[in-house]
Amino acid sequence: MDLLSQMFFRLRKPSKREKNGLWKLSPDEGNTESHATIDIIAIHGLGGDAFGTWTDEDGKLWLRDFLPARLTNARIFTYGYDSAVAFSKSSAEIDDFARDLLQRVKLARSSEEHRGSPLYFICHSLGGLVLKQALNLDNENKDANGGGDAQLLAWLRGVVFMGTPHAGSDVAFWGALAGRLLHTASLGTSTNRGLLKLLRKDSTFLGALSLRFAMENPQIRILSFYELEKFPFLNCRIVEKSSAQLHLPNETALPIQADHRAMCRFGDSTSQKYRAVEDAISELLRLTQTVGGLVDSGIIDGEYS
Repeated sequence: MDLLSQMFFRLRKPSKREKNGLWKLSPDEGNTESHATIDIIAIHGLGGDAFGTWTDEDGKLWLRDFLPARLTNARIFTYGYDSAVAFSKSSAEIDDFARDLLQRVKLARSSEEHRGSPLYFICHSLGGLVLKQALNLDNENKDANGGGDAQLLAWLRGVVFMGTPHAGSDVAFWGALAGRLLHTASLGTSTNRGLLKLLRKDSTFLGALSLRFAMENPQIRILSFYELEKFPFLNCRIVEKSSAQLHLPNETALPIQADHRAMCRFGDSTSQKYRAVEDAISELLRLTQTVGGLVDSGIIDGEYS
């Protein structure tokens, strides 16, 4: 394994735990959910999984170990999928996992108690592309059913993007990471080329995906984090500040003092890095749950400036 792959994967001991699907992190099975009034779902990116993406080297999974103490009224889930397949030869593979996400969220929120709860997503890297595609498909479902059967849009209040390359990236990181993943998954070099084409800065797919997302979801609040530190050995940022933002009026962009891999991992709930993220997420939830606090009310203007 080359040095770049080692830096990304950290060569953890193999885990037999199933990682694909929608997993509830909080509250745990021993606690009642009667007080839960909102749902938060995390989506990992290429090379990650439902648990490892969000877990520090000391084993702290902040979505489970830190965030619930602040957001006591939240059900927190993590969604896992085979990212090597999702980002392979074409956007069709992303569609499959976007549809799977829609169905799993619908089932998780099927009870009368949770069906109308405000909904939020936290996405790392290419996980943001899966979510945007899911929202686009949800819009299509709504249109096809005369405004009904929208699984996400009706209750979606906010999205947190962490290093999502909305406008692509020319960094060699994607090629090196994809090569390692695709070799392991036996998907071939054509898949690697397909991924690089998908992520290049002039990608028509990324442009269309972001444009449609912006046009069809003006009611939600967006929080976009961008990395400040360069990735080891490449000496560059994987996703530059400009690409990590959608540049929308309903969006707030904030820096994280970390590289692309570490920006979604926190080992200490009292660290300045984690507290900045937690505070921003908490404020996002507060604003979007206040009466008249949605984007089109104008109340949020300047809140993060």
